[in-house]
Amino acid sequence: MDAVLLFWLLSGTFSVALTIFLIVLLSSQKVFSYSFYRLVLVGLILNLLCWINTWPHRLMFRTEGEKFILPIFSIVPGLIRMSCGVFCQTFFHIQSLCIIFTCVHRLTSSMFKNANQLWNQYYLFLYGAITMISLFVANQFTYRKLDFDYETRKFVSTPLPPVSNKMLFIASTFFQEEYNIGDRWILIFITFYFTTILILSLCTFVAIRKRLKNHSQYENVRRRLTQITLANAIIYLIVLLWKLARSYIPYTYSIDVLMTVSDLVTFSMSYMMVLFDKNVQKVMKHCARVVPKLVDPGAVSSSRNSVIGNLRY
Repeated sequence: MDAVLLFWLLSGTFSVALTIFLIVLLSSQKVFSYSFYRLVLVGLILNLLCWINTWPHRLMFRTEGEKFILPIFSIVPGLIRMSCGVFCQTFFHIQSLCIIFTCVHRLTSSMFKNANQLWNQYYLFLYGAITMISLFVANQFTYRKLDFDYETRKFVSTPLPPVSNKMLFIASTFFQEEYNIGDRWILIFITFYFTTILILSLCTFVAIRKRLKNHSQYENVRRRLTQITLANAIIYLIVLLWKLARSYIPYTYSIDVLMTVSDLVTFSMSYMMVLFDKNVQKVMKHCARVVPKLVDPGAVSSSRNSVIGNLRY
């Protein structure tokens, strides 16, 4: 087994175990029934599905993995191709929008009294909407065709023709080069998500400053928001740098980098919950002994203390 695959297995196993633990924790404790934790719960489930979806792509170009993928590919080749193409792209957009959702939730909770109630009512509808939108956008691109060469006994990826994007006829006029337009649009999406997260975080800083400027816990809240913003920014900066460098990396090696970056995005929410959410930290410390009295991060009232509770993560 090569080192990269071993790293994926070890880090992935630990991260998946942590994610499953958080899913069980958030779905079984009544204190985690507030809107923020419902957003996180759905996001964790989608992240877990994304990680599962990446494994055909991880194993396809490895000697150890071909024997597992080939029987499935022989029966349902279309499913494997969709997993490595459309589904991979769909989950990227879903994950990015999930992070943006948590930023929007944080902002609205600091501005409006009834934000928690509205999020509780409509969060499933919103997740359904972003799933459909992400799937629609992903379907507008043409992907490399994956086949199995029975002579060499290896999976092969057919490069795309010069015009490989069905999406948006303005692309041919917006870009001077028509080759690999699909990759250029993905770069635009990454930049858009990165910028949106920063703008929402800045707006949240301003809103919190207005309401908590003279509060004793203002500095703690500001510090925690700064850490969360930096974590999200670093993650998407890494994704952006990978996309810029991708054209200089051979395809088979770019898969290794892609899957590693994908894991970073996929499990970032799990680790950020453990690092920054005070309620989760209290439960993890005391679940074997006593049930702690937790702060409601979703209940928004006119008091300053409720604003602090909303910004635990």
